[in-house]
Amino acid sequence: MLRRVSSSALVQRAVVPTAATVATLRNIVVFSQQHHILESNQKARNSPSNVWIEDWEVDRLGMKPEAGALPTQLVLDKQLELFNFDQLLSPPEVMEAPKHSSYSSRKVYGERLQFELNDRASKHNFQSKWWITKGQAYKENLQFKANMRPSVILTKSQLKLFHSSQLNGGDALMTFPISGGSRRLYSKKGEGYAALADHIKSNNFNSGLYFTRRQMEFFKLAPQPNMVPVVQDVASGERYLIYNVDQLEDPHLALKTLQRAPVNVPTFLLSGEPIMSETTKKFPKTFRSNYWLTGRDAELYQWPIKENEKRRGVPFNAGNSTSLQYELFNVEQLTNPEEAFAKAGLFVQ
Repeated sequence: MLRRVSSSALVQRAVVPTAATVATLRNIVVFSQQHHILESNQKARNSPSNVWIEDWEVDRLGMKPEAGALPTQLVLDKQLELFNFDQLLSPPEVMEAPKHSSYSSRKVYGERLQFELNDRASKHNFQSKWWITKGQAYKENLQFKANMRPSVILTKSQLKLFHSSQLNGGDALMTFPISGGSRRLYSKKGEGYAALADHIKSNNFNSGLYFTRRQMEFFKLAPQPNMVPVVQDVASGERYLIYNVDQLEDPHLALKTLQRAPVNVPTFLLSGEPIMSETTKKFPKTFRSNYWLTGRDAELYQWPIKENEKRRGVPFNAGNSTSLQYELFNVEQLTNPEEAFAKAGLFVQ
């Protein structure tokens, strides 16, 4: 399950005007000052912290809110990627559902999803009312038919959040190691967490935000003279040099400059990763940009494709066992490429 949330840099002197997708199993959820409700509530508390944490995470981590502290409630977009049973090679043998239903929970979807899924079923001539996520299909060892694409649905999710200043000892959350690329908390079980935590403590940094060399090149950042980075060797054999945001010449630049650096090979817009596929040899050479995204991502993030370009996507197979095929579009095929660049800028890994 994914939650669509916004993210922030955790430092008083800088604010990130963007949104990001944060996966589960992350203890800390950080939101952007762009969200007016959170911004107003933070100002009311006269706190420099931009860190917010979900109520159930507070309980799970054994933290205690201050007496009388009330959580802030937000309603956010949530992404659902669903496959119809008609897209499976051998769907499970279950009694057909009267309405569109979740195979995972065996429950009927609400009215809004009924409307959305009716539209998808009609468009693709699906007969089954059962829907399943890719994760659930893997868990059940179910196989998809060739070239199947999920139906991407945007629905709403309600979150209850406590600001770090509402928690006893919550100020410590400001200096938890955070990736400058994804704005996600480094896993405590990961290879770099302990080294980064020690680096923050020994240098008395105000922030836990870190950038790798690659991320710094992406955001056109530079370290101050004579700054010593954290050196992280990972199991793959790669070595990363990681700088805290307090070690940078201009921390504001990390949060204001979201322009993508030019790339010379076809690259995924959202991740910044090169597209490692033989398919790239067939990509049109008519575009100046080497940034591409899938049609479903364009739909999900509400970046409209030009009307005359909608039928000019490039078929792309991810090359895994699911045999799922996507359609890629160049950013120049979007009606507003600059908006996509700005919003995608923080998805650098």
